Amino acid sequence: PGQRRGVSDYDTTQQWNANFVWEVPYGRGKKWGNGIPGALNQFLGGWQLSGLWQQSTELPVSVGNGRFWPTNFNITGWATQTGVVPAPKKSKNAPAVAGRAGPNVFADPNPALKAYDYTFPGETGQRNGVRGDGYFTFDFGLGKRFLLPLEGHSLQFRWETFNVPNAVRFDVNSLTLDLGNVGSFGKYSGLLNGPRVMQFSLRYEF
Repeated sequence: PGQRRGVSDYDTTQQWNANFVWEVPYGRGKKWGNGIPGALNQFLGGWQLSGLWQQSTELPVSVGNGRFWPTNFNITGWATQTGVVPAPKKSKNAPAVAGRAGPNVFADPNPALKAYDYTFPGETGQRNGVRGDGYFTFDFGLGKRFLLPLEGHSLQFRWETFNVPNAVRFDVNSLTLDLGNVGSFGKYSGLLNGPRVMQFSLRYEF
């Protein structure tokens, strides 16, 4: 068990979360514009901004030993680092060890592959020695409340955008990081976050 020591599979050294809801202080009942006419208030009052920001540092992953079982026939084990591994540097179109280029955890996977070798019998290799992408997204919402003639009734329009910057963060669990599949070593095949998405809604409040 001591050979398997390493950071947890879900380790994030730092993680930041922030959110806000801000009602623009203009219009009837607000700090500014309290005395504007009702028709004008329908356009200039009742605006609301909201946002959600989530970000974490890089997530860990292990280099696999291929279809070889140095310890037992239940756990294939991890590869053993025998050289200097280049610092992971995400590339959306990195050269492949063999085959087509594509998203990779390394700018060039060839020297990274040469830094690993098969693990000897009785050993388990190196656990979670590489870090790939962490999570990031920023969501934003714009709302407008229209007051209706009935007292206490209103109609709220909302425009919400998820992943506003359309940021791309790859999923380390989708990595091909295995000595048994060297041609696509370090390649990503999945995302942690989704592409930019917008939605519009109406909500009747009473």
